[in-house]
Amino acid sequence: MSNRPKRTIELKALLSLIKTEFTRPLPLFLIDWLIPKNKNIFIYGAFAGELYGENSRFLFEYAMKHEPQIKHYWVTANKELYLKLKSQFPDNVIYARSLKGFFTILRAKVVFTSIHLTDVYYFLTKRHLNINLYHGVTLKRIEYCSNARRHPAFHLAELLYKNKYSYITASSTVEKFMLSKEFNISHEKVIVTGMPRNDILNYNYLNESFSYLNDYKSVVLYAPTFRNNEPPKFFPFDDFNVTELEKFLTENNILLILRGHSASTVSKASKIYKRTWDSNEFNNLKNIRVLNHDRLADINTIFSRVDLVITDYSGVYYDFLLTDKPVMFIPYDLQKYESEVGLLYEYDSVTPGPKVANFLDFKKEVLNLLNNKEYFAKERLFVKNLFFKYQDDLAGKRIIDFVKGIIKQK
Repeated sequence: MSNRPKRTIELKALLSLIKTEFTRPLPLFLIDWLIPKNKNIFIYGAFAGELYGENSRFLFEYAMKHEPQIKHYWVTANKELYLKLKSQFPDNVIYARSLKGFFTILRAKVVFTSIHLTDVYYFLTKRHLNINLYHGVTLKRIEYCSNARRHPAFHLAELLYKNKYSYITASSTVEKFMLSKEFNISHEKVIVTGMPRNDILNYNYLNESFSYLNDYKSVVLYAPTFRNNEPPKFFPFDDFNVTELEKFLTENNILLILRGHSASTVSKASKIYKRTWDSNEFNNLKNIRVLNHDRLADINTIFSRVDLVITDYSGVYYDFLLTDKPVMFIPYDLQKYESEVGLLYEYDSVTPGPKVANFLDFKKEVLNLLNNKEYFAKERLFVKNLFFKYQDDLAGKRIIDFVKGIIKQK
């Protein structure tokens, strides 16, 4: 990519950030200092207020059930989603672009986000207790640790959000210190609790719309991460043949789920950075389903029925290790990715599964992993124990108890 297209992309990103982070939140930012906070109002959000999901969702559902003395509100700026959630949680959903939503957000003492401070739509001050539940355990470098060139949009975001998080949650001591570096925050502000979305892994979370998963002998999830300025490549093999893939899946009664990262499917940034994934090649194949975030916000909800996860550098495999089922990797651009983005750990040491570089090996290793439970089992156990201090369903409880303790101290 020449320098001119790069500068154009960076300018678009900068203008988008200015529009989002200044014209929308600034009036609230100024008023926020004047409104007293209610310690019994907790608000939750995800995906810049556009979708219902991530760790915020599962903590929200836990807290409504177990902490009824506190008022819990899910915040969305998506009117269609608001109406849908209103039918499920009539007293616990607010529309961010309404007067009621505006003042409820202002009065809330505690704010839970999963990706960004503006998961609750507005930019809030440090007068709130801002808890970042975060997106999950990561393999790639992010934020302050990323190798990616820091364009003007990053510098503006750094100015806006530096030191705005009160606490960030982590899943292990290893991750605690990595998140401290990545977010430039004191390690004392990173608390090891586990992730609320993993509290559901021991339960059957499938609803009727995904009952078709039970029609297959095996279900395989293929979910690569995003690239900075290009879409991800599914099946990046010279010998790949889509007809042969369909034949392989049919003969072995396998359903293959393809899932692009949110940053290359539903996010506005996917268009700005020209990294939107086009799934048309696979949309009409019998044994393949495309399940992006617009169709299923939380992939963990179907992990009980998934038998194998395939990825490259996405952290989705970390969560899946908690199910004690196999993982496989296709690091087709490892050297380039390490140079442009960077990895936190030596790749082979934390990726407990076979690495494939051609379609023939892809088919062979899929069958090996589905038919042999001991294949890479020791390696999976090592990585699971390294990155998850807690392997139970109590992350939500630990987080709420921690927050209540902080409020009590104040």
